Order: sequence, then C-alpha cells, then structure tokens
Amino acid sequence: RNTKMVKFYVGDIIPDKNTIFVFGSNPLGINGNPSRGTGGAALTAVQYFGVGLHEKMNNCLSQSKQAYGLVTIKAPGAKRSLTRNEIINNIRILYSVAQSLPEKDFKVAYRNTSKPSLNGYTGYEMMEMFLAAGEIPKNVWFSSEWVNSYIFKNKFTSVELI
Repeated sequence: RNTKMVKFYVGDIIPDKNTIFVFGSNPLGINGNPSRGTGGAALTAVQYFGVGLHEKMNNCLSQSKQAYGLVTIKAPGAKRSLTRNEIINNIRILYSVAQSLPEKDFKVAYRNTSKPSLNGYTGYEMMEMFLAAGEIPKNVWFSSEWVNSYIFKNKFTSVELI
C-alpha cells in the first residue's frame, strides 16, 4: 500500500480563486440544459464555474480558468461510449495539466460510488480509472465519498483532510 497523502473535500465544491472544478464532459460543447435542470456536473460548471453553455470542454481548462472538462462520453446520453482505456488516457491529460498548475486545486466532482454517473460508469469504476492513470498529482482532490471507499482505502494508508 502507498503511504502517499490524498487530499479530499467534503460536500459540494465551492467556487474559489484557487479551485478548478473537474467535471465529466463531452467534446461537443453540450454542458447541461439549464431550462430543464439536467446535465449533472456539467450544468454545475455552467452555473457556478464560468463555463459557457456551448463551450467545448475537450480535456481542457475552461475559458474562465475555473473548470476542467474531462471527456468521459462522446455525447449526452451515449452511456459507456468511451472505453475504460480512452477515459484513463483523458485522466492522464488532466494529471499533466494539474502538474503544470501546482498553485491550483483540481477538485474532481464525482461523489457517487455504486451508482452510475451520466456517462454510464459507476463511481467505483471511475475511481479505478483515476487510480490506473498513474501518480495522482498533489493538487488533485477527490470527494470524501471516494476517499472513504474501499477502493481508495485499499490503495492509500492515509488521506489529508483540508
């Protein structure tokens, strides 16, 4: 087991000058539907983190520099349209961007565990992908729900609560 510290947050991610909201996105620029209140974390990114409604969030920082779109699906509703390996490669891009901006806190918006996300993968499956992507940068934060899961507890002996 790894003795590396993993940072985590409790509750919702709150906008702040050092926080980058990391959400599952699609490469098409469809970031939720405000009139219907649908779109999960992509809608939250639009409502609270400065992402444009039609801004293409293709494994990149938003124009507002407050959010990062991690592509986990080809289009809204196209569950499991990316393979596990494609998502792992996209997480590696996220880790590289996080390492290039060490002063920022990249907070991964996933909180579900056994339930599938809008991308069709369960939280447990997504956790395994984040862990399979390599060394987690010091400035990448996960939800308390994830860090307290058996998947993280089997990987890390300690976590840092901030």
